[in-house]
Amino acid sequence: MKKFLFFWLLGATLFLSLPVVAQDELTDLINQGVDLNDAGKYPEALKKYEQALLIDKKSSRAYYEIGYTYQAMKQYDNAIKAYDKVIKMGEKDETLLLTYMNKASILDDAGKPKEAVKLYKKGIEIYPDHYLLHFNLGITYTRLQEYNLAETALGNAILLNTAHASSHRLLGYLQTGKGNRVQGLLALYFFLLIEPKTERGIEVYNEVMEQLQKGATIDKKPDGSVTININPAYSESSDTTFGNTEMVLSMSVLAWETINTNEQIAKLKGTTDEQFFVDVTNTFFGNLMELQAKSPKQGIYWDLYVTFFAKLQKAGHTEAFCYHISQSKGAVVDKWMKENGEKIDAFYTWLQSQ
Repeated sequence: MKKFLFFWLLGATLFLSLPVVAQDELTDLINQGVDLNDAGKYPEALKKYEQALLIDKKSSRAYYEIGYTYQAMKQYDNAIKAYDKVIKMGEKDETLLLTYMNKASILDDAGKPKEAVKLYKKGIEIYPDHYLLHFNLGITYTRLQEYNLAETALGNAILLNTAHASSHRLLGYLQTGKGNRVQGLLALYFFLLIEPKTERGIEVYNEVMEQLQKGATIDKKPDGSVTININPAYSESSDTTFGNTEMVLSMSVLAWETINTNEQIAKLKGTTDEQFFVDVTNTFFGNLMELQAKSPKQGIYWDLYVTFFAKLQKAGHTEAFCYHISQSKGAVVDKWMKENGEKIDAFYTWLQSQ
């Protein structure tokens, strides 16, 4: 009896171990395919995935990787067929999440943005808390020129992942494009907090400087007189809650422009573009703090951006922040940061606590 029981247990153990061995082989084949795909050897990768499907014809990961490889090969119809099989299986894992994003991206790029929107929304129903679905939805709404819907989608992405730089960047450009300079600057300032030195950081820094200077300009005439021009498109925000800040920002920049029209005055006062950037930013954040204190507002611009920058200014880190986000300017900023290491370190320590 004991001998029979021993052989029965041995047989059961061997039987149970077979799926594990098969699973290991399946995983190994898929991983080999991924490596081949990464090396640009797409046909070889597809062969590995097909071998994996011989072991498990319902492997959602194998079908996802097939779709991904076909997508890399720009064989989009084949990619969609593979992705559809993953969606039909409906296994709620990372593979399904990526499938929704990749298929929707193909549809969007193929000139079918409305179909892409539907797919993103289905994905969000399953994964409501994944920021990339909301971000990609925001991109597609922007292409459809559905700017209010795009703003909502990007706001959701940011609330789910405040550190996602691309969401801040797109939201900033979306708002400046609509003529909402204050909201756009808030988002772009936050982007630069996260990504100050990359190529995109250089581009956004230049955009911030351009936006700041659009509010007011000065024309110096040959007779020495000066004409002040305030751009009407930037003198009143479409969102009236930021109207006062818009005007204050324009006047702050006007002071900057006034001094810079006279190089001698600038030299006497020891002013630099960097110092004026700090001053304008201080005034900008300070005005928003006052508005928030008088009549608390809600929404991402107030709850996230204004609240964050108000804390930053109250903590005394506006100057360090401005130099941090200006790092793409190079030597002048690098020199200041080295000479003011304590201020920078204090700012970074404070930032880690937020």
